[in-house]
Amino acid sequence: MGAEITDPFKACCCANSAIIGDQATIGANTSYGFDDYLQSNMDWIIRIQAVWKAKVYRMRYAKQRDERRKKSTHFLIQD
Repeated sequence: MGAEITDPFKACCCANSAIIGDQATIGANTSYGFDDYLQSNMDWIIRIQAVWKAKVYRMRYAKQRDERRKKSTHFLIQD
């Protein structure tokens, strides 16, 4: 990853980095641990979870709506 780890779209996959234990060193004096990555990317993690949860709920709602429409005796789709 590049020096800027808060934006995954700007991160470079070709950057030279070495993994030592549970820390990755990037550059000369910079070392990041798991907690640093987690905290710096927490906004992205929350955003991805929210988008995924919304998609699942929309799919579930559409499925339930279609099932209710098939069973309905009032207000048929053709009407």
